[in-house]
Amino acid sequence: MKIVMPMAGRGSRFTKIGVTTPKPLIEVLGKTMVQWSIEGMRHTRPEIKDSDFVFICHADHERDYGISARLQRIAPGATVLFTPVVTEGAACTVLLAKRYIDDEEDMLMVDSDHFVVCPEFRKHRELAIKNDWGGLIPTFERTAPNYSYARIDEQGNVVETREKQVISTHAAVMYYFTKWKYFVSAAEAMIQKNIRYNNEFYMCPVYNEVIAQGHIVRTIPVELAMHLGTPEELQYFIEHVPEKYR
Repeated sequence: MKIVMPMAGRGSRFTKIGVTTPKPLIEVLGKTMVQWSIEGMRHTRPEIKDSDFVFICHADHERDYGISARLQRIAPGATVLFTPVVTEGAACTVLLAKRYIDDEEDMLMVDSDHFVVCPEFRKHRELAIKNDWGGLIPTFERTAPNYSYARIDEQGNVVETREKQVISTHAAVMYYFTKWKYFVSAAEAMIQKNIRYNNEFYMCPVYNEVIAQGHIVRTIPVELAMHLGTPEELQYFIEHVPEKYR
């Protein structure tokens, strides 16, 4: 399984308050933000190898900050890719890994500014692969409009996803696809249909295309999900992250 972390954005919320360091490299309680995200994945799937990580960075962050060397110190052997431009959204950024992931391999996408722990992931992943589902959406309970949401039916199947629209209490925190080719096919279909939110191609709406292509998608609960993507979220994380993870 590959774990893809897109981190090619500008981190504008932090630059507005004078922080010029790329967001993934901002220090938080003695670790970089991206290291927190990586460690969340290690808690989620202890058998994960460093070489399973795929980081997609902005080329400016390599030139100005040597981000690849810093990532290799955290996850030696990981794949580090670069884009010279800010893409049209997270789905487009993840597609840049197309040459580096086998069509049949499964893929989990997590943001580099999220700390997520999901012990249930292993057994649900095995079930999803065994039954050839399209994917899984790890979620937590929320009702705020700044998250992506999945609506499920009585059988527990996802029937619809929406970006920044509260259609349920299942807010997405990661995105898992049982086969890379399922993600690629669905993401490219979404882009061809020009389905955007705020003029960007997001990850959660990709599942609508996965479902339309005949695949089952289900949600799974996470144990802990904490965001570090804004100065306010970062401060909350510093004050409330459980001691056992520090």
